[in-house]
Amino acid sequence: MSQPDYVELNFRYRPKEHSNDAALVSYLNSHSAKEKRKMILKALRHMYLLDAVCFNSKIETVEDLSRVAQALKKTYGSNEFKKSFSLDISINMVSSFSESPNYDPLDDASTEKQE
Repeated sequence: MSQPDYVELNFRYRPKEHSNDAALVSYLNSHSAKEKRKMILKALRHMYLLDAVCFNSKIETVEDLSRVAQALKKTYGSNEFKKSFSLDISINMVSSFSESPNYDPLDDASTEKQE
């Protein structure tokens, strides 16, 4: 029996003390490793799952789009998905991954104390 294939993600982040990101990391670290992993994956899925599925999929037909919707439904659950989200879909999809050209999510400048 062969080993299943996996994709690995390792992430290390050390924000500056007294920043919003430091508060977030402290909050995450107050939970067990298993709970922390669930919380991080839930947040990542919420923000980037659609972009990731579209990035890795060729969507040309309604059936392809239906397959993507099923993946989202599987992740969020049918009842939660209906209550929490609305999804407008255009055949000409545009990724929402990029922010402003100067945006850096790891830049803590906006959370540092003003002097």
